[in-house]
Amino acid sequence: MLKNSRRISLCLIFLAIVIFKADGIYADIIATSNVLQRVLMVKFNNSQGTAFTIEVDDRQYLVTAKHLVKKIKNKDKLMIFYDKKWMEIEVKVIEIQEPNYDVAVLAVDLQLSHVYEVVYGLQGIALSQEICILGYPWGFNMDFGDMNNRFPLPFVKGGILSGMYPKSNMMFIDAYNNKGFSGGPVVAIDYNDGKKRRIVGVISGYKNEQNYVFNGAIDTGLKAISNSGLLIAYDIRPAIEAIKKNPIGFIVK
Repeated sequence: MLKNSRRISLCLIFLAIVIFKADGIYADIIATSNVLQRVLMVKFNNSQGTAFTIEVDDRQYLVTAKHLVKKIKNKDKLMIFYDKKWMEIEVKVIEIQEPNYDVAVLAVDLQLSHVYEVVYGLQGIALSQEICILGYPWGFNMDFGDMNNRFPLPFVKGGILSGMYPKSNMMFIDAYNNKGFSGGPVVAIDYNDGKKRRIVGVISGYKNEQNYVFNGAIDTGLKAISNSGLLIAYDIRPAIEAIKKNPIGFIVK
């Protein structure tokens, strides 16, 4: 890892999503430090967004939206924001044999984040369940220096799981997405497994809607494209399956 800073978990608890109950007692925190400290701000060519680390079989990988790293190939350089500046890291690409699956998996030759327990996939997750998304809208980020090993912390937003298309690995979330969140993780609590945090998906974008433009009561014939408030994400499980077929990630402890 780039710098070894262990003064982290307790310091970050106030940065998690906190939902207050009516009686003033804290409800469950969704974005705990084991998720927050995996999220990175990345850039490739003219596209900037979010990525996050995962571990599979004691190897670490970097996951993001495929459209953010369009046409990336082995030995290309990915830009990662670290210590208030962009740094270049050479990547290896893991191929995913899923058509129209907007998820990319990359491997790099160093450990990017601490290894904290987290699980992956939709097991134990239900429709209408609260989720959160993490990322860097418009490049906004929080700099806490050594507290997060000199990586910027992401912004966090909430929503609910609205729908799923299992055959296409798509999920829909009632949440207002912003430019820069693409590639970030979708996180939920698995209430059937000790309330563990699950990274269930990868943010892709949002569903557009067309609104008619009126001048007073007169229809101008024009339409304005706007954010419908329905976020689109992809199930992380095909990415995990691709990793297991090609385990080339950096070995972590």
